[in-house]
Amino acid sequence: MKTINLIYILFHLLLLTSCNSENDQVLNNEYSNSLGINLELIEEIKIDISEYGYNIYDNKFVFKEGKNLFLLGYSGKSHQLDLINLTDHFIENSIILKKEGPNGIQNVFKIFVHNLDSIFIVDYQSLKILDIEGNIKLSLKSVFLESELIPEGNIINYNDADTFYDANSNKFYGFYFPFKNYEGQKLSEDTPLICSIDIKTGKLEFLPIKYPYIVRNNYNLVPQRMPNIKYINNKIFYGFPFLSDIYEFDLSTRKSKSYGGKSKYSDNISFISNDDFYNYRLTGTIFYNLEYIREFESYLRGHWGSQEIRQIDGTDSDNFTKKGYLIFFDKNLKYINEIKIDDSYWIEEYFVFDDHIYLYKKNIDYKEEDYLIFGKFKFIELGT
Repeated sequence: MKTINLIYILFHLLLLTSCNSENDQVLNNEYSNSLGINLELIEEIKIDISEYGYNIYDNKFVFKEGKNLFLLGYSGKSHQLDLINLTDHFIENSIILKKEGPNGIQNVFKIFVHNLDSIFIVDYQSLKILDIEGNIKLSLKSVFLESELIPEGNIINYNDADTFYDANSNKFYGFYFPFKNYEGQKLSEDTPLICSIDIKTGKLEFLPIKYPYIVRNNYNLVPQRMPNIKYINNKIFYGFPFLSDIYEFDLSTRKSKSYGGKSKYSDNISFISNDDFYNYRLTGTIFYNLEYIREFESYLRGHWGSQEIRQIDGTDSDNFTKKGYLIFFDKNLKYINEIKIDDSYWIEEYFVFDDHIYLYKKNIDYKEEDYLIFGKFKFIELGT
């Protein structure tokens, strides 16, 4: 009888271990038969910022108004919004935001432009809607007090966590940040990842999207809990900077899926450490948002590849030696191919619009420091 009990216990321990191990593994890719995709530079966009404007913006949103493509960029240095015309290559408008008063905005954590009269700003514990002149038309609280299942927190957006406004439902979607994240506490299985706020009533609703086991139970530093989020064709795609996995939530069916997004050239899980001698941003892989390529019904995702602390020739690694990559997936999120981008461009802050990808150009020698420069690339299928 003791032998039977021992076997029973060992069997269940093995089963529990295997379940945890399965949940704790990086997901493998499925592979597509689609033709590979590459980039071809068709234009370099130079914006003169000698009088005002910045090379780098803390937050940005790209949108189309009429026939023109615009970038609305926010700089925390001057608490300023710049409206940049990417079609005609100039800064069309610039406004200094107020910190106090009826039009006061403390911080700009994220921007979403519905139109130039409805610009959504994620502020500290509030959501504000303003026009292009900086006049606030509506302000809503975005903080949630703790309940039995959901910890206290608010809508805020770090990393590549995009926001989205659905005009049909009149709801604004964003990343829900529990305040216990700051304290480094473990997150419960019920902790929500994304919530919506009803613009008419101000009510917060939590979507049935949870942190994956691999994030919730194993990697508890704040940067690892900050997701990348993208809203594409009524679906929410999300992931995490240190992990290659891709997750999907369908807003129509309310069903979730997960996909492998492994790179051939980079580490697919990069541990973040508080060790003073460890620099995750310098050496670790950093995954960014998914983007949709309408022309090929495909997706792409960029990432900084991992690198050693020193190069082969013994020189120290830095941000300029770190390689940027793009992975292409078919419409079912099956891996197509992966390319290294031109070293003249940064991989972060890329965006796709009208079947072109825009990459920020590196200002390596500072000869063009008075310009904000983008490379505009078209997608080409290999073998055609």
